[in-house]
Amino acid sequence: MKSRTAGYSVAELLTVVAIVGLLTLASVPAFISFRNAGKMRTSVRTFTGDLRGARQRAITGSHQVLVTFSLSPTGATTANEQRTYYFFDGNLPSGSTAWTPVNRTIAGTGGSTASAHTLDDVIYFPANAASTPQTFGDNWNCTLGACTSGTDNRPEVIFYPDGHVAVPANSTMGQITIKTDMKVPTPQYIIQISPSGNIKAVAP
Repeated sequence: MKSRTAGYSVAELLTVVAIVGLLTLASVPAFISFRNAGKMRTSVRTFTGDLRGARQRAITGSHQVLVTFSLSPTGATTANEQRTYYFFDGNLPSGSTAWTPVNRTIAGTGGSTASAHTLDDVIYFPANAASTPQTFGDNWNCTLGACTSGTDNRPEVIFYPDGHVAVPANSTMGQITIKTDMKVPTPQYIIQISPSGNIKAVAP
């Protein structure tokens, strides 16, 4: 009597491969969405954490601290989306007349330049609009070396030694919007800063 060797036919193997392929196709987009949503949440946490750090720096150092950030042009392409922000120390508790860049000393010159902080490469600061409010004022022209009176299309958030923040005139809350063009459940957050300096991120 001949014995029959147990095994799988080619048709059965192809069926299993097809099922695995279908499951992979279904799970990859979900994984990418999960990963991109994680990038967005991380950027929100990092940025709000940096704002809280600037507030604490003002309290600890007994002087004003300015945070300025770059806005993307209206209708900007991906290449022109802006995602950098900078910190400057004021020279006074209020009404500072000189601003010193925070973070990096230029080797061999004795001077310093502001170190850029950057959102994740797919998250940016959109232009000010009704749906993407950027309500803080622009009263200083900040280069990487210092700030002088003027404008540069980069709003400023200024914290004071008692922890409060200069909110926009006739407003009860300052707002900063960060956004992504990725397909994620929450592609935009508004960072709300109260006059007392309380910072929180909300989905619009």
